[in-house]
Amino acid sequence: MASKRDMTVSKHKARKRGLHAARSKADKQAIPEEWSDLPSIPESGEIELVPPAPRKRKKRHPWMKAAFRLLIVAAVVVAGLAVWKNWDTLAPEALLDWADQQFTGGAKGDGFPYSISGDTVVAMGQAGRNMALLTDTSLLFINEKGGEAAKRSHSYAQPMLHIAGEYALVTETGGGRYQLETRRETVLTGQLEGRKIMAAAVHSNGTIALATDTTSQSYVSEVEMISRTGRQIFAWKSTKLLITGLAISPDGKSLAVIGVTAQAGAMQSTLTVFSLDDPGAEPKEYTGTDELLISVSFFDSGTVAAVGDHSVWVVNPQGSLFEKKSYEGLELMGAAAGKGSVGFVLRHSGSSDGGRFMVINSTGDTAYTEEFTGAYRHVAAGENGFWLLTSDRLEHAGMTGIETSIPVPADGRMVEEFDGGGLVLGLTSLTRYEADAGKG
Repeated sequence: MASKRDMTVSKHKARKRGLHAARSKADKQAIPEEWSDLPSIPESGEIELVPPAPRKRKKRHPWMKAAFRLLIVAAVVVAGLAVWKNWDTLAPEALLDWADQQFTGGAKGDGFPYSISGDTVVAMGQAGRNMALLTDTSLLFINEKGGEAAKRSHSYAQPMLHIAGEYALVTETGGGRYQLETRRETVLTGQLEGRKIMAAAVHSNGTIALATDTTSQSYVSEVEMISRTGRQIFAWKSTKLLITGLAISPDGKSLAVIGVTAQAGAMQSTLTVFSLDDPGAEPKEYTGTDELLISVSFFDSGTVAAVGDHSVWVVNPQGSLFEKKSYEGLELMGAAAGKGSVGFVLRHSGSSDGGRFMVINSTGDTAYTEEFTGAYRHVAAGENGFWLLTSDRLEHAGMTGIETSIPVPADGRMVEEFDGGGLVLGLTSLTRYEADAGKG
């Protein structure tokens, strides 16, 4: 048997060259004539890739580059200053609140009625997408599904609630403590040393205004405005006015202050409107005798409504409007200010049942008056009118008159608009009624 080492393997080189030559000949014959001008492929089979000619870059002058960079830097600086200056109004509280509800379970609930037990509800109002309930021991946030979204405790003896946008301000009447809340967090807390809070207001950007007595012997009362970050925005002291109410304009550019003073042995009420854009400007002042101004508010138009015990003052600080609308001898029971009008509940002298509902618009004109029955309990403003709660009915009044009348239990104490309906506070529960429930 032959050994593998004795075996020789021969390569047929000539045959391979012949095959290669045949293929080359066939390939040449297969090339069409119109391709003859194309560059030929080298016999080595390697194709040389020629890089494309570099593009000629357009030259920029050095001064153009410098100017362009300066423009970018200037734009960034201006944007940064604008954000820093307006941070209080730019922070996306609503978006953060919505996201927090979705991811922390704050959107859960069993619906209304919402049961209340133990604590006494002092005040309530809609804060963003939640109903804020102020009790004698805590501040509750109830969501649209009737679930408790948040709870913050307080130890104020006489707490008061002020609401704008997402913010709920709780102040200690007769004390110096306050706390600014949203459903998501406690934004700000503070205590005024040696001063007692007499009135307060909050803006939808979180700015608060506090009216207090004063430790100075030269003044009667003073006002301080504080941003939600704790920065003082505005301060004013009065030598004669005892302040009873405050309001911040919707655009945050004006502050209205009401108060009383003694003038020649008679009581004089004063409405003062400050321009926050120009602190050095003289404030607009309106006065009236034998009138006690109880509350003040701004319409969306910038006009101011000051509610007194005998009439309402409607003034335009930017113009000459100063209208006093009398209650025509009726007794004022309650009032609620909306975006473009104020609703008044008036009672005939000596009567304990029924009354008159009157709406005054932002021009000082009377929109309408309408009689109602039942003992008055509470009135609140909504997006498209007012809610009037009596001993046995919940009335929804639009801009032309009372539109719906809904039978309710006799234990109703307060009403606020919530999620398009009327939310009535009873002795043990919160019950929501649709606006069209009483139609037909």
